[in-house]
Amino acid sequence: MLQYAGIDLGGTKIQSTVFNEQWGPVDSKRSETPRSDYAQFLQALEMHIHWILETCDSQQLPIGIGLPGLIDVNTGVLRAANLCANGENIAADLFHKTRQQVSLLNDCKAFALSEACLGNGRNYRSVLGVSIGTGIAGGLIVDKKLLPDAHGMAGEFGHMCIAATTASRYDLPLVKCGCGKNGCYETFVSGPGFERLGALNHTDPTTAVVSVKQWIERYQQHDTRAIKITDTWFGILADMINDLTLCYDPGCIVFGGGMSNIPGFTERLQQALLKTDRLTSHLPSLQLAEASEHSGARGAALFAAESPQ
Repeated sequence: MLQYAGIDLGGTKIQSTVFNEQWGPVDSKRSETPRSDYAQFLQALEMHIHWILETCDSQQLPIGIGLPGLIDVNTGVLRAANLCANGENIAADLFHKTRQQVSLLNDCKAFALSEACLGNGRNYRSVLGVSIGTGIAGGLIVDKKLLPDAHGMAGEFGHMCIAATTASRYDLPLVKCGCGKNGCYETFVSGPGFERLGALNHTDPTTAVVSVKQWIERYQQHDTRAIKITDTWFGILADMINDLTLCYDPGCIVFGGGMSNIPGFTERLQQALLKTDRLTSHLPSLQLAEASEHSGARGAALFAAESPQ
């Protein structure tokens, strides 16, 4: 029986999932991600690969790994801040150890592919996946295929610069991003960016320590300050989505990541988009990701199934 397998590799956990022909999860294995030693990191992945092959009773199987960071499509070298594999070629090193080929894909692109093919974007030809959490990234899927890029850099939406009109409208300061640039959307649209918006009001010394969760709770309690901050956050996000729509004109945008859990997310964003300066009256369908703990592994498995072995 045909089976698929993917590994969702994060900064704290590794989760492998085997899927059946209908892409339903059959079995799953989870372990902690080694954080300081690359040899132990590879050993953990090797263990997961052997588990997958034993579970599937196969010597060779397309296996995809979704992970945070950028993979150079020409060299296979990973650039990642939260893994002890920065500058390493994980696929080549795993093949040397296991003789098993694996396909590596950025985790946000894996999310986009999973949602476009099998999730809430499956009824659209052109789907933009946008994951908003600690950072912002995603991918564009057309006809169920991830659009190839020259160096693996596409989809880093959070590092587009905030427009001057947006900064002026909301009186935003120029903030240095973790990428080294100043004024990236990520500095205000991400989870930490939401908290930064709350901390901008220096008249209230307690504001700087309020978390996103606390702000949303206050927002639901109709707190005036929380409503203003939330409205501002959605306004900045709407300007970013408007920019992405002008670039890609997707039929659907699927949102994931922790910030998409804000109550009424798509409705609030649609209202904010209607207030932006747009060249067209057409808006893409806004969807939340299909809830699934296996979505990342599924996207990686989809990618591996389509990749030449």
